[in-house]
Amino acid sequence: MIEQSVKLIAASLNENATLKILNLGDHNVVDKSGESIAAALKENATLETLYLSCNKLGDESGKFIAGALKANATLETLCLSGNNLGDESVKLIAAALKQNATLQALDLGDNNLGDKSGASIAAALTENATLK
Repeated sequence: MIEQSVKLIAASLNENATLKILNLGDHNVVDKSGESIAAALKENATLETLYLSCNKLGDESGKFIAGALKANATLETLCLSGNNLGDESVKLIAAALKQNATLQALDLGDNNLGDKSGASIAAALTENATLK
């Protein structure tokens, strides 16, 4: 999926009041597009499930998604597996989980995560009561 298409979808999320599930998995979503999606998540009040698996999202997108998780109050499932996220962005996502009270499922499998990521997520789970 080309970058412009993802930006248009992200922009429409700001207007949409009914969409609950969005699957953008395996569509070559890159960091620039990830920023647009994260910005939309800050504003959207209906989306409950977002699949972004098997794309090309890196630490830059991960940072923006972490910011969105702090603000979003509806997202329950977020799939980020099969991307290029690393310890830097997952540390920020973990910090956001300490504040987020709606996310119930988070998939970070098949990324570039190391021990630091594991430790960050483990620490966040002690403070997050919604992740299952």
